[in-house]
Amino acid sequence: MMRLMTKYEGVYGLYRDLILSGSLRVGDRLPSVRRIAEAGGHGVNTVRTALELLERDGLIETQSRSGSRVCALPSVPTIAAPKSPYESYSTESGRRLDQIMERLALRGSSLSLAAPGDDLIPRARLQRIFSTLGPSWTHYADPSGDEGLRRAIALTYASANGPTRPEDIVVTNGATEALHLVFRRIVEPGDTVVLESPAYFDFFRQLAGARARLVEIPLTGAGSMDLDALERALGQNRAKLIVCQPNVQNPTGGIMPPEDKRRLVDLAMRHGAYVLQDDSYGDLYFSRERPPNLSAVRDWDRLILVSSFSKTLAPGLRVGWIRSPSLAAELTDDKLAVSCATNHPAQQVLARYLEGPQFSRHLRAMRFALGRRLQEYQAALRALFPENCSIPLPMGGCLLWIALPPGVSGTRVFERAAKNGVFAAPGEMFSANPFFRGYLRVNGGCALIPPRLADLETLGRIIADEASGASVS
Repeated sequence: MMRLMTKYEGVYGLYRDLILSGSLRVGDRLPSVRRIAEAGGHGVNTVRTALELLERDGLIETQSRSGSRVCALPSVPTIAAPKSPYESYSTESGRRLDQIMERLALRGSSLSLAAPGDDLIPRARLQRIFSTLGPSWTHYADPSGDEGLRRAIALTYASANGPTRPEDIVVTNGATEALHLVFRRIVEPGDTVVLESPAYFDFFRQLAGARARLVEIPLTGAGSMDLDALERALGQNRAKLIVCQPNVQNPTGGIMPPEDKRRLVDLAMRHGAYVLQDDSYGDLYFSRERPPNLSAVRDWDRLILVSSFSKTLAPGLRVGWIRSPSLAAELTDDKLAVSCATNHPAQQVLARYLEGPQFSRHLRAMRFALGRRLQEYQAALRALFPENCSIPLPMGGCLLWIALPPGVSGTRVFERAAKNGVFAAPGEMFSANPFFRGYLRVNGGCALIPPRLADLETLGRIIADEASGASVS
C-alpha cells in the first residue's frame, strides 16, 4: 500500500502543481505562511515545511522580509528556454554523472541500478534451454526478429496490448535500441516532444541527440501524468511526440488509471501527436491484475509500445521489442542500418521460455519478492535516514523515489557517497530542468544483505550531515 500523504506534502504538492502548470508564473508572490495555513486549515509549521520543500526543488525563493516568489520556469506551456533542452544536463557535472552511471552498469551491487536482483532471475531454466538449441542459432537472425519470438510476444501480451500480429513487432537489442529507433524515425531537429517529469534519464539523453525541444509535464500525487497540464501544453505547442510510462513509472513507480490512459490517447489523437509508451516495468505491478497498456485501452496507428525482458528475465540477454502496426516495416529498415539483427540464440531461448506457463509463474514469484523487499528497504531507510525524508512505496517495480530533507542536494549526496563506493542515482538526472535536486532514486530490488545495509547506512549518515549543514545555513 502507498503511504498516506502528510499534511506538508499535500501543501507542497498543491503549490508544485500550480507552478509547473503555469498557474503561478516566474516572479509571482505566494500568499504568506499565515494565509496559506488559514486557507487550508494547517499549522504554520506545516506550511513552512512545505515551502522549504518547494525551495529545495528550486521552484521558489524565500527572503525573510519579502516572502516567497516563484523562481523556476514552469514546464507548461513554456518550451525549454536554453538553446538546447539538454543544456542543463550536459554541463561538466552532468557529463561526470553520465560517466559514473555508465560504469555502474558493471556494478551489480550498486544502489543506482534499475533492475531486480540476480537471485530472482530463472538462470537454471534459461541455461537448460540454451543447452538444447539446434544448429540454427549460429545463423543471422531476421532484422525484424525471430518469427517464433515475435509470435510468442504477441500471444503472451495479447490481454495487456490488445490484438497484435507478429508482423507488428520488431525485436531490438534491449529497450535502449528500441527507443533510439523510434526517436530516429519520428523526431526531427526542432520538433517538440512532451514527456513526464520526472522521467527515465535516458529519454533526455537520447532526445538531446535528436535535438528535440522538450516540454515536461508534472506527475500527479498518484504518480500519473497530469493530463490537465498535458492538454494545456498540447493546445499551445505543436507536439510531435508524447513519451510516457503509464505502467510502473521510472522513477516513481506510479500507475495511470485506465480512464486516464484513454484520455491520454484521445488527447494525442486530437492533436495528431505520436505516443511512445515505455512498458519496461509493466510486468512488475503489485496489484491483482496486470494494468493494460495504452493500445488495449484505445489503439490507433500513432501509438508505439517499447518494452524489454531486461527487468523481468535477464539484462544480459539484451532483448527488447517494439509494437507498432503502422511503423514496423520502417523500424525494421532502420534497425538493419543500425545493428542488422538481435542476438539469435537469446531470441530462440526466450521464444521457448514464453511458450509454456513458466513465464507467468516466474513473474508472480518475482512480484511477490519485490513487494516484500521494497517494504524491507522502506523500513530500513526510515530507521537510517532523517525523519523528514519522504520514502513512499511504489505501485510496482524495484525502485524507491526518495525526497530528501529541505535544503539537501541529491547530487551533493551522490558525489559524497560515490567517494565511499556507494552509488544512488541523484534526482537531477530525471529532468532537463532543476526540479528534482532534492531527490534520490534507490534500487530496492536486491536482497537486503549486510553489505547493502551498510551502503544504506553510509547514505543515511551523509544525508543527515547534509541536512545538519543545510539547517545551520
